Amino acid sequence: MDKPVEHITFTNESGGHRGRYIEHCDVEEKKNKGENEAHHAFNLLKKYNATDKIEAILVDNTAKNTGRLNGLHPNLERLLQRPIHLITCMLHINELPLRHLFVELDGKSKTPGKYSGPIGKAIENSVWNDEPVTFKSISVSQDFVNLNSSDKKDLSNDQKLLYAYCLAISSGEVPDDVKGKKPGPVFHARWLTTAIRVMILYTRTNNPSPELMLLTEFIVKSYTFFWFRIRQLDNFTKAPQILHEMVHILNDFPDVVKDIVVPVIKRNSFCLYPDNFLASLLFSTVREHRQKAVDVIIDCRRSPKQPGEKLRNGANFIQTVRTQALPKIDFGAA
Repeated sequence: MDKPVEHITFTNESGGHRGRYIEHCDVEEKKNKGENEAHHAFNLLKKYNATDKIEAILVDNTAKNTGRLNGLHPNLERLLQRPIHLITCMLHINELPLRHLFVELDGKSKTPGKYSGPIGKAIENSVWNDEPVTFKSISVSQDFVNLNSSDKKDLSNDQKLLYAYCLAISSGEVPDDVKGKKPGPVFHARWLTTAIRVMILYTRTNNPSPELMLLTEFIVKSYTFFWFRIRQLDNFTKAPQILHEMVHILNDFPDVVKDIVVPVIKRNSFCLYPDNFLASLLFSTVREHRQKAVDVIIDCRRSPKQPGEKLRNGANFIQTVRTQALPKIDFGAA
């Protein structure tokens, strides 16, 4: 019997070569996944003479990548014998709350393409072939991105359909040119298509259940809004701002949603690591933010501290060396 393997793809994510494929490898699954994958990444860097050049890695928010002790990131730092910047995927952060909310409200999936609850079972059917019913509109934020025809050319069919159904539910009517369009298949790794199918089901359901109503509201007001917001801003220095907006919108949802989503956000707030937050301030459009970042950098260079020791001179919100502990978030301050 063949042993299970992890498929790892390496791409260049800087400058004019952003998104360019480098190579891939199949890694045999072992107990210490992060350490194992770090060795493969290190060997790749040596192959391309980049061990002294790499400044950051961009990864999904899985424990094997981000684990504070045994993840790919800390293990790669040990091999390089220096710190490197950890950037995590905001689209993945946006997906995780929906995934957990769906599971809690409707039930876990039995297989990658099969769900156990009534909503999950219903979205496996061709509900888009049914005629839309009269449904209650759910308003999207007035800051929702406005895509023109040129913007839409860069989107896949499913991404266009996500956008179209969000606007349809916000308006209270599904346009004729959207009604019969088929979304991609249900799959555990593709929550975008699950979100589309939930919205389609909502527009075809008389007297939707509280669970379907809540899921649809979250998809319209949070998931879809931030999916396009992240694509619009498209820079890791904007991640703390996006996370703040997520928390702000989350405060408008009932406690049943907050109880599920808040722990997920807390576990994945890597964009608030001190170096990430400092980069966000440094590239801010607000002069006072940039000045604060410069002051912190100057203070660090003048008086280097021991790991964990906080800065003086009014900059005690950031530390000289990341301790790998996720920062605490005040969800009531958004």
